[in-house]
Amino acid sequence: MVRTSATPAAAGLMVLFYCTKVVGRWADEADPKLAPARIAAERIVGELQAR
Repeated sequence: MVRTSATPAAAGLMVLFYCTKVVGRWADEADPKLAPARIAAERIVGELQAR
């Protein structure tokens, strides 16, 4: 079986899942990934809501 690449929506959900791990309940304010993850999460949620 040949595996195909993920659809853009599935890829967006995977990135969103990662972002929630960074910005979630136990987020460390000193983590340098925090600000970029928040920006990416806001962008992805906006894209998904626009569909």
